[in-house]
Amino acid sequence: QVAVGTINGGVFIERDSDGKGWHISHRGLEDKHIHAIVVERISGTIFAGANHGSIFASADGGHTWEQRDKGLTQHDVYSMEATQIDGKARIFAGTEPAHLFCSDDLGLNWSELTAFRSVDTSNWQFPAPPHVAHTKHINFHPQDPKTLFIGVEQGGLLKSTDSGETFKVIHGMDDDVHRTVLNPANPNQIY
Repeated sequence: QVAVGTINGGVFIERDSDGKGWHISHRGLEDKHIHAIVVERISGTIFAGANHGSIFASADGGHTWEQRDKGLTQHDVYSMEATQIDGKARIFAGTEPAHLFCSDDLGLNWSELTAFRSVDTSNWQFPAPPHVAHTKHINFHPQDPKTLFIGVEQGGLLKSTDSGETFKVIHGMDDDVHRTVLNPANPNQIY
């Protein structure tokens, strides 16, 4: 099963159940512009982050969706990611303006990781109107899920080694960070 987020069609759930190719098995959130989708591995819950629409979750493979955004103060969601910390699921969400949130109860309650904005944000901006930077990508160290790498479009790359309690800017990076990939064989290499 593959979940695909679209600009004006919401989420498409596609399957290749017969080996003859992919087909749409069902759709959801059809009136939403979906920026981010992540599947939390322990529960199988699918999360979708929407442009000017907040966060939605599906516990039944994308058949039904519910809004889960209690505690979220920014509702233009650009990025999402899930990991396991100490055996428990943690979901992260990045927004425009560039903020970072996390949830430890499958999105029922969200908390802002305020340290994300404790670095110098004076140069964070997006070239196109309305010129507001957004949290573009969230990634983790392959052997340590407490180590986060957060790309800001445009603002650079930030790193936390304590699950988002503190952040530092990784200097020498381009300001326009869309994606990061860490080499699993050598996590000191980042692409």
